[in-house]
Amino acid sequence: MSMGRKQLLSWWLKFHLRNRRPARKDAVALIVTGMEKGGLEQVILDLYHGYKKRGIRAYIVCQNRRIEAVKELVDAPEDLFVFDSDLPTLVHFLWRRDVRALHYHYNTFGMRELRFLGFRIIYTMHNTYTWMSDEEIRNYADRLTSAHTVVPVSESVRDYFLHRTGNGNLHLQVIKNGIDFSDLEKEGVTLPYSRQDLGIGPSDVTVGFVGSFYHAKSQIGMLGVAERLVRDHPQLKFIFLGNNGDENYHRRFMEEYQSCEARDHIVFVPPVSHEQMGCFYRQMVDIFALPTLHEGNPLVALEAMYCGRPMVLTPIGIAEELSEKAACLVCDAAYPELERVTDDEIKNHLSLQKHPANEASIAGCIAEIADHLPEYQAKAEKCRANAAEYSIDRMVDAYVKLLH
Repeated sequence: MSMGRKQLLSWWLKFHLRNRRPARKDAVALIVTGMEKGGLEQVILDLYHGYKKRGIRAYIVCQNRRIEAVKELVDAPEDLFVFDSDLPTLVHFLWRRDVRALHYHYNTFGMRELRFLGFRIIYTMHNTYTWMSDEEIRNYADRLTSAHTVVPVSESVRDYFLHRTGNGNLHLQVIKNGIDFSDLEKEGVTLPYSRQDLGIGPSDVTVGFVGSFYHAKSQIGMLGVAERLVRDHPQLKFIFLGNNGDENYHRRFMEEYQSCEARDHIVFVPPVSHEQMGCFYRQMVDIFALPTLHEGNPLVALEAMYCGRPMVLTPIGIAEELSEKAACLVCDAAYPELERVTDDEIKNHLSLQKHPANEASIAGCIAEIADHLPEYQAKAEKCRANAAEYSIDRMVDAYVKLLH
């Protein structure tokens, strides 16, 4: 439900008078559509805890009721609120909690009205919006003019958005994603299985792919990469960790897997908790690979870097930057220019190709690392310190500066 003009003006007067007084304590509402399990939700939770660590009251405010995955992860039940797409309900909540700053993620609900009421608004742009048509992305850019600051998570996300919209009216500031390294160093954490349990031999070299099954992740293309590589590198094993995500895409992957010539070299790894990911990278992954079609700034690449894993990435997010700061090789993309790729091409062509256009490039990078593994492992270990540039503290501190 939206607000009528009279009701909106009434609220404007109330907020205007209140905002002349200092807030009893800084507060921010993280506004999202819903909270399911995934990389975005981890960023939201990290920001929530990061704000609170700095003495800022923080709330996760959801447009719908998909919140089961995070109900137990907030500090108090009242920190999680659902407004059911009802603007008056949202405004009442913000009034009662004396919230004056809003941090939007993949959502613009009520942004224009709330800016009118005097709220400080940040919007984080987490991805390249390939699923939007030209008209949709231009309209979205118009809605984002209500934000005081729009925060792309990488220069590539910023440049993609500007190229497709031509909108120069936004105040853009890049803040790169950060991770909580302590989550990767939990004491007493072990995996429920070993390499031997999964049929990985002592002389095998594992190539790890971490990510849910979605078109953008392009796992089907990794099957063709595996077929190409095992002919000359029979010691390679390709391990996949991730939930089904898009059921239709996962089903298509499994159909291709059944006839894959490298099937005996592919291992599906049972799920692990977030706290077990550090163990997983160090014990199960020799080479980390993330040849996705598009991405904003993947947390898994930062995790692999911190855990000292050599990496192969497509030129997405901050891949080029990581090639200078980690043991990271950047392969070719599966297309000439992402700005010209449509959502239909990604879902119905590029992501379904078992032998993508960049297959040889991906395979070549993996083979290069596999053939010189000790050298790349030594470099990866040496470069671990560079991961400090992508800490959760650095990310949260940058956002806190935007709240006023």
